[in-house]
Amino acid sequence: LGLKAGLDVAEFKSRHGISLLNTPFAGTLAALIDAGAIEIRDGILELTEAGALFADWVQMAFYSKTYRDREMARLSKDATI
Repeated sequence: LGLKAGLDVAEFKSRHGISLLNTPFAGTLAALIDAGAIEIRDGILELTEAGALFADWVQMAFYSKTYRDREMARLSKDATI
């Protein structure tokens, strides 16, 4: 989606013929907005300051389940302190 750089909501609709909030990702977007990780400001979907701290995790919400599970396992191994 390009969350790190911001995503123009109108451009998305023009390019794909569907509103971003009517895609299969609508529930995920709503949950991330409710959690304060992303916001739509001035027509741009972008990470909030808090969301930017966890940008890779936020983006992972849009991965396929198989890929997300693989990444979670990899990140868990790398997270040893």
